[in-house]
Amino acid sequence: MLLGSSLAVMWPGCVEAATANLDTTIHVRGSKDRQGSQLTFADAAWTEFVGHARQSA
Repeated sequence: MLLGSSLAVMWPGCVEAATANLDTTIHVRGSKDRQGSQLTFADAAWTEFVGHARQSA
């Protein structure tokens, strides 16, 4: 199940993210283009990205 932000209605750049049940990868897609491409991140790479994003906010 992909989780999105309630802010996606106001901000077109929002994404949805999900974890797979069988592994530790994170799947990310654009909220406005649900049929479009997805990015897949290893758990460690996603954790590092989120850490940097929080510091930049």
